[in-house]
Order: sequence, then structure tokens, then C-alpha cells
Amino acid sequence: MSDEPADEPEVLHQFKNHLAIIVSYADLLLMDVADETIRQDVAEIQKAAHAAMAMLPALAQRLR
Repeated sequence: MSDEPADEPEVLHQFKNHLAIIVSYADLLLMDVADETIRQDVAEIQKAAHAAMAMLPALAQRLR
């Protein structure tokens, strides 16, 4: 994520940071949680965060 141009809007930069935190915590939880119901819930959070990250290039284009 650090290879973005210097003219990246601050709001986009902050959004990326928040998504990175969500993804990282989901990864950690999936490594530590044994309960399958909780694992499925965390996996859904992780899936949604990855989908949001995939939309970042389009969002960046609209913000420029």
C-alpha cells in the first residue's frame, strides 16, 4: 500500500489504514479462535474488508 502516489487524498490514506487494521485483526483472530461459529463470523469480516480493499483503486480515481 505504500507505493501510492504522494497526491493520494488524506481520507483515502486513512481509510486504507483502518482497513489494514481490520484485516490484520481478523487474521490474528482466525489463528487463535477455535469456535467454528466465531471463525465463520470473523471470516465474513475478513472477506468484507478484502472486498473493500479491492475497491480502493476505483475510489482513488473518483477522489482525484
